[in-house]
Amino acid sequence: MATATVEVIRGTTTISASANTATITEGVDYNLPAGADSSSCFIFLSNSRLTGCGVTSGGGAQQNDDFTVHITNPDNIATSITFERASSPASDCRLSWEIWCYVGAAGGEHEWIVRKQETLTVASGTTATGAAVAGVSDDNAIVVFITSQSSDRTSNSEWWHCLWTSDWDAANDEADFSRLGPSVVTDSHLSYVVIEFTGSSWRDVQRLTFDTTGTVWDTTNQNNSFTVSITGLGGVELLSVARTFMHVQYSNSNNPSGLDDSGDVVELDTTTTLRVRNRATAGTRRKVVWLVENTNAEADEEMIVEQFSEYRAASGSEERVETRTSANTARALSEMGLFGMCCGSDGSGNDYPRGSEDYRGTGANEITLTTSDTGQEYRRACNIIQFPRETVAAFNPAWGGRTAVL
Repeated sequence: MATATVEVIRGTTTISASANTATITEGVDYNLPAGADSSSCFIFLSNSRLTGCGVTSGGGAQQNDDFTVHITNPDNIATSITFERASSPASDCRLSWEIWCYVGAAGGEHEWIVRKQETLTVASGTTATGAAVAGVSDDNAIVVFITSQSSDRTSNSEWWHCLWTSDWDAANDEADFSRLGPSVVTDSHLSYVVIEFTGSSWRDVQRLTFDTTGTVWDTTNQNNSFTVSITGLGGVELLSVARTFMHVQYSNSNNPSGLDDSGDVVELDTTTTLRVRNRATAGTRRKVVWLVENTNAEADEEMIVEQFSEYRAASGSEERVETRTSANTARALSEMGLFGMCCGSDGSGNDYPRGSEDYRGTGANEITLTTSDTGQEYRRACNIIQFPRETVAAFNPAWGGRTAVL
């Protein structure tokens, strides 16, 4: 019988008006599987910019320090997690989160291990380095997910302060981070997790980086896009789009950064191409895409990834909450995760947080998208993931009292 290898826990939390933190507690706001800890679980903000969504009513322009949020203590997940923004404005801020827990067999074919998770505060400059990571056995199996990012900037014109990309430094066993833009003098915060995909059914992780721009989409030509070759970026052809998920990171050098500068959409198009949708071409628009592929093709065990993408017109209440039906029905909601969230907004102005959207799984074939301010058109995308299962054989006395993973 095939059983789950990943348990997904999700929720939405509001930082209250006049507050700058909110804390969720294990056993109260979320319940980890028995025996789970920071080596098997991690949390991230399930948002198109890996940050807060914004005010829960009325929309309107909001400052970076009001709506951008980071996780302060990701390695404390077995006890509690605190979300923080820099200011304590008279408005609240919604954020959505997911926790992924590996619950499969130790040494199983779909195993992954959390090697490090922490939060960095960067006072200035365009680079940052995490602490040394112990226990890594295969650098080709490492991915560095950014799990949240925020800025202390008291403006709504410099989103690029907290738009980071990550890399793995195999020589020094550490995670490196960079952002574009001119001199930065305001604190930025980011949390991250280093994961090693140790199971035999995971292919080598791929990290692709490119600054390419192309034909822009607009409200008349909503589907305009261009493609980038995976092999042309130094990657290798995938075996299956349907068994690959992405982590998309974005940074931009333009200052001030308009809404149309603050995010491009990247989708997995074919086994050899990425599809990119940019609303503008100003500045250096860096995209970093991590590709994680599973090779198990057994019908009752395979990982199933659906590529969701759509155009959304500027309309609806503020905040706007809407659902979409996925093409696939998950085996269980607790085995379905969302990743690769990205959103590109129309508009050259600075009415932040337009383009910052929350994504949540709310049914076995349903996702819910939440937007604080609905004044612009969007292109948006994400991966809807059904995690792989494993088959555990029944007890057999001939095995000396052990079960076996088949």
